[in-house]
Amino acid sequence: MDGSQAPPTYRLSVRAEACAWRWTVLQGETLAMQGEALTVDDALRVGDLAAGLHAALRRIGRRRF
Repeated sequence: MDGSQAPPTYRLSVRAEACAWRWTVLQGETLAMQGEALTVDDALRVGDLAAGLHAALRRIGRRRF
């Protein structure tokens, strides 16, 4: 594993839909994760958690494979 690699950059997008808030996490231009929540605060919190989870799983994958 190369320790000099920069951590991935994520962007979180949140938009209102009919009955929920849709959140999307992008890594560069690639869709990393998406979902929906009942409130904007929940969408921000879950989207932030999803970005952290995605980064952690990528680190694990680089170490194991």
